[in-house]
Amino acid sequence: MYSATANKSGRMQYHKVNPGVSKERISRTEFIEVFNTSTILAIRPLQEKSSPVFQLEFFI
Repeated sequence: MYSATANKSGRMQYHKVNPGVSKERISRTEFIEVFNTSTILAIRPLQEKSSPVFQLEFFI
């Protein structure tokens, strides 16, 4: 799973997550590369009322 979330200041953070194993911070470029080249099984939007930033998780 990969995620793009906003921290408290609104700055985006990108992670590669192996559920139950690890959560690794990755670069925006790496996130975009994986998003554009991988077969995506599911996308889950993360809705947060306090943040106007579009956040998501996707599963490959």
